[in-house]
Amino acid sequence: MKTANINYIHFLYYPLISMTDAELSEFEINNREHRSELFRLMKETSNGFGPKTMENISNCLEHIIYTQSYEKHWRDLVPHEIPLDDVKNKDEFINQLFLALFQRTPSPTDIDNICISRLVPLQGLNIKD
Repeated sequence: MKTANINYIHFLYYPLISMTDAELSEFEINNREHRSELFRLMKETSNGFGPKTMENISNCLEHIIYTQSYEKHWRDLVPHEIPLDDVKNKDEFINQLFLALFQRTPSPTDIDNICISRLVPLQGLNIKD
């Protein structure tokens, strides 16, 4: 069984986390244009990630999409330390994020062989792998 660490997804939110208070107050997560821009910036951020990290993120998102476990993993999918409105249509959000990152639709390949982990290894997380 493969273990996919869901914590890697938080590194994608750097553009959101680095917004000023004024930018955050104007940002609406449910606005289609704002969300598209966020996903574009997240894709740009992911360009610096290594292949193992991207495989990990893909496995996590595909598992969540195909098991429809958005609610179960939501707290780990979106940084809650940032004051955002509640995301409407969470499944659409995750599907759009996946498409933005991987330019393909998710595939259920090997989904039963993936276990999502929230544990951070002693050596930490390395997005360059």
